Amino acid sequence: MYIKIFFPFLTLLLIQLLGFFFYEGFSFFPSYLTKIVVILTYVISITTILFFCILNKNFKGKLNINYEDKNNKFFSILFFLVTILFINKPTIILYFLGQELGFDYIRDKFFSLEALRANVFGSATIAAMTLMYITPILWFYTILLIGKKDKISVFLFYYTLFSLVLFNLSYAGRFYIYFALIVLYLKNTLEGGGVLLFFKKYILLVSLFIFSSFFILNVRTNSEYVAQNNDNQALFSMIEYHLMQPFFFSFKVDTGTFSGDTYPFKLIIESVFFPLFYLVGKGFSDISYGYYANEFGVFTLYSIKTDSSYNAFATLYAYLYSDFGVFTPFFSSFFIMWIFFLSKIIKDVNIRLKYLSFFCLMLYFSLFQAPIFSPGSLLILLILPFVLKFKFKY
Repeated sequence: MYIKIFFPFLTLLLIQLLGFFFYEGFSFFPSYLTKIVVILTYVISITTILFFCILNKNFKGKLNINYEDKNNKFFSILFFLVTILFINKPTIILYFLGQELGFDYIRDKFFSLEALRANVFGSATIAAMTLMYITPILWFYTILLIGKKDKISVFLFYYTLFSLVLFNLSYAGRFYIYFALIVLYLKNTLEGGGVLLFFKKYILLVSLFIFSSFFILNVRTNSEYVAQNNDNQALFSMIEYHLMQPFFFSFKVDTGTFSGDTYPFKLIIESVFFPLFYLVGKGFSDISYGYYANEFGVFTLYSIKTDSSYNAFATLYAYLYSDFGVFTPFFSSFFIMWIFFLSKIIKDVNIRLKYLSFFCLMLYFSLFQAPIFSPGSLLILLILPFVLKFKFKY
């Protein structure tokens, strides 16, 4: 079961590693030492996860669907209202703003212009809370709903899933499309389905999400520009979208992006205790996660194939590098193993599998933009196992 859960992450790790060896579409060539660090980081991560899966190969636990037929109405209502207020409402506002100001403007300014986010969410504080805490918690909630067969839970699963995707699309984002695809894969896997059953059950949804992704790609690369290029432009953009991450990571290392003002696990400590930092006047950009999110947001990595520059594809490893430098391969392994250790605290097999599924989801997309180090994600991964020891029932 464990190897099936982490299969998407392992596959993408391998694809990016092979791309780092063989793809020659970028104008940047990393230094020898940086290349060794990047390769070791990827190889050790793969080895760490395979080691955990092999070590637990005799684990016979599986999702007990009958066990989870009951629905907690209080939490159903709570998360339904949270989705409406913090996800659906901003989505509608962003859609109308896009009609008025142009979706290119919304896409370019959504993360850089605090006044825009305050207008959409009601205040800058609510915007920060939504993006850093509520969205990762809602992704975890969709995974918690997997296996429940009552009508309310099934409705909430798809309602929350589509709400998050539409929210992301409202500011011309597409990461949540991929989030949704992985969640559907995890749902199929945890409920005992194979690959063929996955495509049989979700072929229409998968097709819709893929179409939406290509549509957003065309919007983001400017329709006028795309019209001047052949289909190879879109094809290479999609290929590079999944291969550029180790190149971008090594580019940031070799160009001296990382600050020397650090200490071990500063990134994680600041994210976990962000509310305390916020109370003493530190904003998102003042903590490591926010600072490097802004640094990585600059378009720097140039592609020869597509004649364009890329940004924000630094991976979780680049964030860890900000604290550990050349020792990143070993501390990335330590971080992964620590989460595996915490999962053992969760005695309920159903919840443990869902906890690890959320970990896989965050790892997968942290090969792009490192959402695993957002305050909300770390709150779930580092604190929840201890909370669940008190048999807190969701």
